[in-house]
Amino acid sequence: MAAAPPVDRSAPLPLLPEPLVGVVESVEPVALGLSGAGVFAVRASPGAFVLRIQRRDLDPSSFAQPLRVLRPAAEAGVAPALVHVDPAARATVSAHVAGLPLTADPGTQPHCAPASAGQLVVHCR
Repeated sequence: MAAAPPVDRSAPLPLLPEPLVGVVESVEPVALGLSGAGVFAVRASPGAFVLRIQRRDLDPSSFAQPLRVLRPAAEAGVAPALVHVDPAARATVSAHVAGLPLTADPGTQPHCAPASAGQLVVHCR
């Protein structure tokens, strides 16, 4: 089995404008999202961010449509703050929110064993 090609950590830098995210300290690939998007954990002078770059082979509406939901959700405080959007690159930069990912199984997290789904939010902030 061939080794994976090395990740060019400098490639996402143009998508991280310094006036918005500060001085970038590190960019690490997180994983390939379920959508096939490239996802990167970004550390910068003011804090942590998540850079998501959508695949180029998808219809442009598949980038625009989720933004119609994400923007108001972020403004309402129920989604991570949207720091930067680059429609041409199909990229978004969001504030990183510490905690368990939504895909985590709360049953495997001893500190997060709620009696009901409603308690999940309270226990896993």
